[in-house]
Amino acid sequence: MRKKRIISNCLWITLALTLLVLFVILVFPDHYPGSSSPAPTTFENVVIMALRVAFWPLLVAMPFSDNPPTFVMIALFLVTGLFWAFIIELLLLALRRKKAPVSN
Repeated sequence: MRKKRIISNCLWITLALTLLVLFVILVFPDHYPGSSSPAPTTFENVVIMALRVAFWPLLVAMPFSDNPPTFVMIALFLVTGLFWAFIIELLLLALRRKKAPVSN
C-alpha cells in the first residue's frame, strides 16, 4: 500500500464529505414532522442516506455524547476519511492484481 496516496485520499475524502455536509445544511430546507413544509424529495433522501453511510464512525460515536468537543468531531471526520481511503486503496490493489499477467 502507498502511504502518500492513502493520506492524500483521506484528506480529499474528508474535504468532500465536509462540503457535502455544508451543502445539506445550506441547501436543504428543514423538515419537521409537525410543520407544513413539503416532505423531503427523493434526491434529499438519497443524499442523506449517502451521508449516513459515509459518516458511520460519527454516527457510532454520537449516542455516547450529544455535543462532542470540536477536536473529537475533527478526529472522527479524519477517521472516516481514513477508512474510505483504505477501502479505495484495497480496491485499487485488487484491480491491479486482477490485471497483472500470471506467469508460470
